[in-house]
Amino acid sequence: MPKIFICSWHEYVNYFFKGIHDIPEDEVVVVRDPDYFDRLGDILGDTDPKVINDYVMWRTIKFTLTYLNKEAALIKQRFRKVARGQNTDKPQWKKCAEMVGFGTWRKQGINLAAGSLYIKSKFSREAKASMERMVEFVKRAFREVVDKLDWMDEATKERAYTKLDAMREVIAYPDEILDAEKMNAYHAELIEGMSKEGVEECGLLCKRLEINKWYTRTVYDKLRKPVVVGDWRDVSVALANAFYMPNENRMEFPAGFLRGAMFNYNLPPYLNYAGIGGVIGHEISHGFDDQGRQYDEKGKEKDTQGSITDELNLIC
Repeated sequence: MPKIFICSWHEYVNYFFKGIHDIPEDEVVVVRDPDYFDRLGDILGDTDPKVINDYVMWRTIKFTLTYLNKEAALIKQRFRKVARGQNTDKPQWKKCAEMVGFGTWRKQGINLAAGSLYIKSKFSREAKASMERMVEFVKRAFREVVDKLDWMDEATKERAYTKLDAMREVIAYPDEILDAEKMNAYHAELIEGMSKEGVEECGLLCKRLEINKWYTRTVYDKLRKPVVVGDWRDVSVALANAFYMPNENRMEFPAGFLRGAMFNYNLPPYLNYAGIGGVIGHEISHGFDDQGRQYDEKGKEKDTQGSITDELNLIC
């Protein structure tokens, strides 16, 4: 790995893990795109240090503008207009909602706490149970479709059944976010940080920085600990999307997605099947598409050779 910065990579990484982990020099690091770092080294070596300094300072300032006053927000909006052609900014209510974790993939915040409040006011256990039954019905129908395929060999069908039976799902929300004791324990360090002297008086920016520091420590602390498959702390709740994760063989249908025309517990089941039913089938199929087929029922990458349909690259 090239030395791009003034210090070594070892010193650079340890700076971020300071007080959490001590990273040894022989630590194995997975680099998905080594060419990027080679090219970055060339760019930084050929660029005026003042330009690099200005860029780093602007990125830092640009982050803070969101959490300051209206004048600061206008500076950021003028930059967006020039850089991206965006003439209007998001309404304030939407920015505030995203800031706490609603409707965003980002988990660098209090999305679980916000999700807990959302569930308590907008989603019922009965609705969750109804959705769970629908998922089971669609999985059963998927199995029947596979069973009737005359072009698929029996070995591949059995592998499909095994994976389908092992496929897990998170419907609406994990039960843990309704447990006040577990939620308080998870956010304990954040609550302590928010209560420090000066944070309240400093305003939104200081609170955002406290949230970022807490979340970063939480993520970095996972290093060297066993991976918890299906960890409730990694689940999205107030997000209007559904997805399948092949490395866990798991589907997620967040509560934020189970609303409106897509799903309504008070409507007849056939209307919900017309809405969310197709999405359930779609997510199940991801377990057997060109990406999902590379993982087994436990979410581990596997050797995909060995059967007639494997050669056709169609399923499992």
